[in-house]
Amino acid sequence: MLHDIRVDHYMAKQPVVLTPDMSIDAAIKTLLQHRISGAPVVHDGLLVGIFSEADCLSDMLQSGYYEMSSGLVRDVMSAGADTIHPSQSILDAAELFKQRGRRRLPVVDDLGVVVGQISRRDVLRALDDLAHKTSPKQNSPATH
Repeated sequence: MLHDIRVDHYMAKQPVVLTPDMSIDAAIKTLLQHRISGAPVVHDGLLVGIFSEADCLSDMLQSGYYEMSSGLVRDVMSAGADTIHPSQSILDAAELFKQRGRRRLPVVDDLGVVVGQISRRDVLRALDDLAHKTSPKQNSPATH
């Protein structure tokens, strides 16, 4: 049954996104404001990387050691992010989470455009819905 549940049924359809030209300070404020641990970095709608709490810590350490001010998101983001397609199974997402140790995955279409984001919590919600035989509930964009 989980093979039949698609990522797009549980993904956040309006995820918080960052831009590569955003300051690291502004990106940190965005993560804190939305209570999320990371976000896709998007340029012209296309995914160019992921910015996470770990990237923030890297910047903080570099700034502290070299007495430099924070730079831009592009300077510390992780490029080449793992992604998933909206038509893939929720089991595919679970497998990626387990293999890669990620908390969230950007959902990209065939053109590489970010159309959503799915989290480990969304996968658990799908499992819970299946166990209780309910239909997916609309997800708010600030839950990742």
